[in-house]
Amino acid sequence: MLGTQRSPSTSQHQDSSPLLGATSGQNKEMNEYNSNIQYEYQKQEREEIPAHEETSLQQAIQGYGSHQNSPPTLRLVGEEGSSLSRHLSSYDHVEEGGNEEEKPKKEKKKREPAKTRDLVAFFICGLLNNYSYVIMLSAAEDLIHGQSSIVLLADILPTLVLKAIAPFFMHAIPYNIRVGLAVILALASFQMVAWFDNIGLKLVGVVMASLSSGGGEITFLAMSSYYHKNTVSAWSSGTGGAGIFGALSYLALKGWFQLSPSISLSIITPLPLLMLLATFVIMSGAHYANGFCARGKGVQKDKKTSFEPLTMNEKLKLVLYMLPLTTVYFAEYLINQGVAPTITFRKELIPAKDDYMYYQFLYQIGVFISRSSVNIFPIKRLWVPAVLQCSLFVFLLLDAYFRFVPAIFFTFA
Repeated sequence: MLGTQRSPSTSQHQDSSPLLGATSGQNKEMNEYNSNIQYEYQKQEREEIPAHEETSLQQAIQGYGSHQNSPPTLRLVGEEGSSLSRHLSSYDHVEEGGNEEEKPKKEKKKREPAKTRDLVAFFICGLLNNYSYVIMLSAAEDLIHGQSSIVLLADILPTLVLKAIAPFFMHAIPYNIRVGLAVILALASFQMVAWFDNIGLKLVGVVMASLSSGGGEITFLAMSSYYHKNTVSAWSSGTGGAGIFGALSYLALKGWFQLSPSISLSIITPLPLLMLLATFVIMSGAHYANGFCARGKGVQKDKKTSFEPLTMNEKLKLVLYMLPLTTVYFAEYLINQGVAPTITFRKELIPAKDDYMYYQFLYQIGVFISRSSVNIFPIKRLWVPAVLQCSLFVFLLLDAYFRFVPAIFFTFA
């Protein structure tokens, strides 16, 4: 059963062994390992090895092979050796398979906290990034009384211009510098709007808030490519929550606590600093793959991919797709800044000077609900919201002129 080079003193003992070791210089320690293996093997009955003994035998063989003076190979011969090989082979297979099953679970547990951190961070960043934009809309009547449309223009036009030209240079600026600039612009905008009496300087503050919001949006949406795809949803939810949080905070400070616009804006000034906390502490930092000052990838050109220009029919379809959405936003902002400020009620519990703040607060609630329900109530016919928005504009315009709505709560609805 056993073939090996052995000393005369151990020949009779090794003849009964099913194991074969291959070196001529076996020493006493090797023979002790051999004896342990034989002892374990003799416990085998009907080619079945209990689990605890199987583990003990496997450990003995591993120790045998790892010993300094042990032979480089250990082979099993004979019928008994084949049986033992099958047991050990199945043991290794189960062990390796178990490791493969446990490994993804461990990795999943390690990845899950990072994913949760990123979702929370992107939600906070979305909330605070749009916060300054919402505050400027809510305080428009207090900044320039009777000319809130100018505030709206200063709050939207700079963002539109920035988004149009950003693809040409924004990728060359590191992400961390972009986030820092967005925070600095937001802080400066609140202070300029709060403490300067000159209308021109107030509008400069509004422009800074617009650039902060637009630049932050470009930055964080680009950063989301390094993270889980759900970070985009978290960002979107944060921007929707910014409308309610921003309008409610300004309404509470100025309307309910009767603070001046300057004090109210000064109290909320430090909030953008939390965006730094979310970016540099809460976020897992996957966008640091290329270094702490990692830059965007910019426009990547693939030589293998060819892009054909759109045909005239495709361009027409694109215009027809954009036209209803453009109409919705046009009517929405026309109501928000052109009609709503003129609809006031003198005989109500709410002071007439606070009507516009309540309009903004309820408007932001409607925006949040509509953006959050897109998966619940999908609208395939885009002309439906366009028609509804235009109808609402006509109704409110007639009410501003003829005053036929009896109470402000109907206008709220």
